[in-house]
Amino acid sequence: MKRLVILLVAISLISAVIAIAQTRTQSPPEIKLTPGRYQIVINPNVRADTFLLDTETGRVWHPIQYSDIQGKPSVWKFDERVDNEHELEDWLLRQKPQ
Repeated sequence: MKRLVILLVAISLISAVIAIAQTRTQSPPEIKLTPGRYQIVINPNVRADTFLLDTETGRVWHPIQYSDIQGKPSVWKFDERVDNEHELEDWLLRQKPQ
């Protein structure tokens, strides 16, 4: 009977040690530190310098608020930009005279 109690205590201790060892070897969850594709960029000195940047394509949007629509919604408006002469020619052809 004494040997049975000693055997049960030993099994319990071994089980506890194994359980503790398994919990210690688990690594913490991996934290992703890379920025996302879309980033809101803010100039702390000028309020109007806030914009949304697509880091993959380089496209940019700026926030606007429609005052003539009920609720005055705020939205991101795409900023069309010209980066070279060909894009400038295309842009000029799309412009309508006033």
